[in-house]
Amino acid sequence: MDTDKERFSALIEKASETRRLLMGALVLSKEVFREELGRKPGGEEVERAVDSAEEVFIDTTLADELDVIEDILDVILKRAEALFALMDYVLKERGKGG
Repeated sequence: MDTDKERFSALIEKASETRRLLMGALVLSKEVFREELGRKPGGEEVERAVDSAEEVFIDTTLADELDVIEDILDVILKRAEALFALMDYVLKERGKGG
């Protein structure tokens, strides 16, 4: 049976992989919808939010495992919120016939 420390390390690794995947999804989505962001009102604000989320990284100086997982989850949340804002914006603009 895995120890609590091993289980916690596995959770950190899963959270880290989720963080990396969200970064990829953000970069790909921004590239796919770049034209729509640039020509529609409000698109610049969404693009800034995505850029900001792309620039958030984990603090590699943290030693406490709880601080590490909290920091990773903060990055995941910021990236997920930016991805949601991007998709929400694109869907709303397309719904307007634009």
